[in-house]
Amino acid sequence: MRLLRLRNIEIFGVLGIMLMMVGCTSSTSVMFTGPKGAVLVVKEQPYHLPAQVRLERPAAPGESKRYDVSLVFTGQDSREVRTKGFLDMLGYNESDVDRLAVLTCNLEESQLVKVLNGTVVIFKGQAASRQPAYELTLGIK
Repeated sequence: MRLLRLRNIEIFGVLGIMLMMVGCTSSTSVMFTGPKGAVLVVKEQPYHLPAQVRLERPAAPGESKRYDVSLVFTGQDSREVRTKGFLDMLGYNESDVDRLAVLTCNLEESQLVKVLNGTVVIFKGQAASRQPAYELTLGIK
């Protein structure tokens, strides 16, 4: 009987912890635009740009969730550009305006081709409430 009671306490403890974890992450849409014919890969899922990608982010400010990303496109000078990096989704206090807005990340070709020279390019974005929302870092693959 005592063993059964301890088992029930363990089960309810696990359920309680799971319920507390609900709300620890939020989902945010990011609209990625970029060079014609560009393909962005996030979470092993390819997206032909422009594309809207739904990503989880921490709900608490100061935390982040990292995704591996890659981007491939052919530049205007017919050179193929292959990049690899990561996307950090940043936690922030979401307002009503933030919930309605879609973040936009404009991947400009003039910036992306710099990776061919060994430069690392960083794209930063803000939520509608002007809080940091994401940071995309790309380098040569």
